[in-house]
Amino acid sequence: MKKKEYRYRIQHACFKCRKAFKFEYLTLEQEQSAWLSFKLSGKKPSTEFIENPHVCPECKNPVELMGRAFRAPKADDLDAWKAVEILFLAGYRFWSSVGNLPTTSKEAKAFVKAHRLTNEGEKLAHRIKATHSC
Repeated sequence: MKKKEYRYRIQHACFKCRKAFKFEYLTLEQEQSAWLSFKLSGKKPSTEFIENPHVCPECKNPVELMGRAFRAPKADDLDAWKAVEILFLAGYRFWSSVGNLPTTSKEAKAFVKAHRLTNEGEKLAHRIKATHSC
């Protein structure tokens, strides 16, 4: 049986060049199914989803997957690029379901502080601390 392939073109960003590029995002049906089940259920799939690595065509550094709704700031708008990088490093991606994200570094720092993403270990530590703080 032939495996079905899905092709997408998704925005990636190079923080060194301050440019965005659309790269083809190819995934096999099995990998897409594993990724989708993880996103919906939160359970780790038996098949690991591996993202295709891409490099910047200009500086040859790795580019970062930003999401389909990403709109790159102008290259000379350093503050807006800093905001994008702050959000990226905090774990935020630009998908259509995210909503409006901050556009300045000051707003981005405040947003990340107020809406900090936590991993499973941090959630567990918080629950343990809450139950043992008698």
